[in-house]
Amino acid sequence: MIHSIQSQVVDAILLVQRQICWKPGSANRHLQKRKERGHLTPDTTLAEYEQIIHSVVWNQTAIVYLYVYNNVPYVAVVAAMREQTWLTMFGLDGVLETAFMVEYPDSYLEKFDRLGTLEDVLS
Repeated sequence: MIHSIQSQVVDAILLVQRQICWKPGSANRHLQKRKERGHLTPDTTLAEYEQIIHSVVWNQTAIVYLYVYNNVPYVAVVAAMREQTWLTMFGLDGVLETAFMVEYPDSYLEKFDRLGTLEDVLS
């Protein structure tokens, strides 16, 4: 990974660790989608959903990936939470794209470039 991207990945992770920032109007839409797909219980609040995200991006053993879609790089942080694998994805600007439970992480993450554990990436 070239140094400029690595630096941007670290900066993005630090931004998300400090504050979860969604694209305008997308937080509740993502919350509803997670409920509909059974990733969250029907009574889960946005604060509880964001607590899961927060836990993932602070988990030092989480795995950090880089995903490029239409030449736009995204950071994905993946960790086991509540006995399931959760993926949190955000842009290099630290704005959250999505967070969801990954049912088949090995096959799903084949399209992603593994950068290392959160602890290694941030050190």
